Amino acid sequence: MQKTHFQAITQTALAKKYAFACWKLPKQNHKQLLVDFSEQTEKVEANLDQLGKGFLVSPFVSAEKYFIQADFYLDSLKEKPKFSPRTQNSDVFLSKKDIFSQEITQKLVKNKFPQNTSDLPVFVDDPNLGREHYINLVKKGIENIEKGVFQKVVLSKCKTLDLPENFDLTKKFYELCDQYPNAFVSLVFLPKFGLWIGASPEILISQDQNQVLKTVALAGTQANIEGTNVKEVQWSQKEIEEQAMVCRYIISCFKKIRLREYEETGPKTVKAGNLWHLRTDFEVNMKQVNFPNLASTMLDLLHPTSAVCGTPKNSALNFILENENYDRNLYSGYWGTVNIENESHLFVNLRCAQIWQKQVTFYAGAGITQDSIPEKEWTETEIKCNTLQKIILGM
Repeated sequence: MQKTHFQAITQTALAKKYAFACWKLPKQNHKQLLVDFSEQTEKVEANLDQLGKGFLVSPFVSAEKYFIQADFYLDSLKEKPKFSPRTQNSDVFLSKKDIFSQEITQKLVKNKFPQNTSDLPVFVDDPNLGREHYINLVKKGIENIEKGVFQKVVLSKCKTLDLPENFDLTKKFYELCDQYPNAFVSLVFLPKFGLWIGASPEILISQDQNQVLKTVALAGTQANIEGTNVKEVQWSQKEIEEQAMVCRYIISCFKKIRLREYEETGPKTVKAGNLWHLRTDFEVNMKQVNFPNLASTMLDLLHPTSAVCGTPKNSALNFILENENYDRNLYSGYWGTVNIENESHLFVNLRCAQIWQKQVTFYAGAGITQDSIPEKEWTETEIKCNTLQKIILGM
């Protein structure tokens, strides 16, 4: 799949308001893409065994999950796309398929592509949340930790900047794929939520062809200084404890379903773009434990994890909803592939941005504990925003 072909597909889907998802899995080079021809993205239960082939999306706090059906699917390793007609309204499907294919072909023949963002909404909501607001928010979070309301809370922010006039969406997606080989790089559009791009380092739930389930505890962040070796990275007690909280949260979810047969590896220091993190991997052989629906069960138990919410979950979540003063939307939710080549890979939606006609909104958060220093937490969110900002805006 050449860049021009990719661009023709995504621009045609955007113009028709068809939901679509493009992605690259960690440690893979090839890109995949699917388009849903329905006028309204289907709301579903997050039961992976009952869903078909597609892309599942969940906001941060919503019982509603959205499923992008793979009516059109293309893998860059293969020459031709696959069309998957649904049992209902097959004539309608075939008509949409033909028109969609014709418009892609016309764009490729003419070698003309419209403005990448011309079919997107205009940004209108500016919550005006800056440094002072965030630092005061962190201070309030620490006060609640000292009162015993919760042990940890993850507090986030957003910031909106102007897109350059020559912004090329396709080019930026490919650049992210090149710059973040170990991340889940994705470009996703849903009419309800708009266009999002991201490079997430954090697996929520992964289930491979051999029925092996994986999940990850990822916490602790520091900027990479050029030339630093992984053995030279040192972690503070605050960051080590923050990572331990996420691990304990995952283990507590295992205990709720009386699952004891799992492998735990880590923590270890890993690099994601220009950042270092602490990471612990958990793995379960679903066949050996005779738990065929484990992935769906864990998905329901884990989200939102303590890495994006806090500990205990309910009290931290209540604080976030009452005090952040903006809607996280898809940030810190999850998304990913379902039943593609008999595998499902769902990732926490971190290091992401929402793209508008002429602006882009970046999102980032930091885990707040009793040892947090508000100014340093603000700096951490800025560093996280910069991971995408320097590629998308070239700065």
